Amino acid sequence: MNRQVGSALLVLAICAGLLPRLAMAQPSMPAAFPIVKPVIAYEHNSLFHPIQLDSGSAQLPDRSYPYGSTQGGARAVHLGVELASSRGTAVYASRAGKVIFAGTDDKTKLGPRLDYYGKVVIIAHAIESPAGEQIFTLYGHLDRIAVEAGQQVDDLELIGHVGTSGIAIGAHLHFEVRADDPFNYRATRNPALWLRHAAGSGLLIGAVREAAG
Repeated sequence: MNRQVGSALLVLAICAGLLPRLAMAQPSMPAAFPIVKPVIAYEHNSLFHPIQLDSGSAQLPDRSYPYGSTQGGARAVHLGVELASSRGTAVYASRAGKVIFAGTDDKTKLGPRLDYYGKVVIIAHAIESPAGEQIFTLYGHLDRIAVEAGQQVDDLELIGHVGTSGIAIGAHLHFEVRADDPFNYRATRNPALWLRHAAGSGLLIGAVREAAG
């Protein structure tokens, strides 16, 4: 009896506007499956190695001073990778794109200080990072530059030659991958994640080590 009276009073209250009519609405049912945003896959290892050997293979980066390394605190944090080679070795565009800088960095700050990379080439590519940022590649410490700003280059087109310009210990190519801002040396990405893997090889992308290494 009490339940019937309570139900009647609730209906009267709703009709009188004392309670919102939503109280009578049925609860919404959850979707059968969660809505998942589409995922866009980006192929990281899409850049050619900028130094190609006569054997047809590529010059691999120096493992003793990889991206992010300080060599045990002896050097500044490395913003790219080093490809050791003799002076005058040909340097090629890692992908097709537009040359946006070709010259010395004695007046344009491309690194932690002026004249850091010496003779430099920067190329803008039609490639995006997973975050949607445009990708640029930088080639430093060149001996000679074979391109000009504004020039379009193809995959593996000659852009310069290995040297020791700027702050360099021995002849080598300093290679960087930058995202979004080609003139910001803090906008680098790990080149090892972008350079093509050798046939039949893979890439270690993480490791846990003790304090002693």
